Amino acid sequence: MDTLARLFLSSDYQCKILLQHLIHRYDAGELGDGLRSAMEQFAASVQLHQALLEDPAYRQARDEVETLRKHLRSDVEAANQRERELARLRRDAEELHRLRIRVAELESVATSAAYPLHQAGQHEVMLSRRQRRAAERADRKRAN
Repeated sequence: MDTLARLFLSSDYQCKILLQHLIHRYDAGELGDGLRSAMEQFAASVQLHQALLEDPAYRQARDEVETLRKHLRSDVEAANQRERELARLRRDAEELHRLRIRVAELESVATSAAYPLHQAGQHEVMLSRRQRRAAERADRKRAN
């Protein structure tokens, strides 16, 4: 019944036609008890709706509710936009972290190319990072 009420309240003409038809059937006694009570509820809801539409306080409250809905929609859209931006920034941060790791690896390779990767006379044993740094310090001391 609520769906019918909303549908027919959208047009005054449709509402009047429906009510006239129901009143005619009501007066003729053609309505069953269930339909009769539903029609009476519908008529009461239509009268209430029309009375509320004429009330300036109700109209003002309704306008305020609509304004609040618009603000809420814009707030939701702004929040969604912030979430999308945050997700993009997180992806960028992860990519930046991966790139920094890669740059550090490449710098390590470039730095180690200036110094032997293997201990003298032992071509198959790689120097550790600590050993390379110790060799770099020793070279700097010799240069000074």
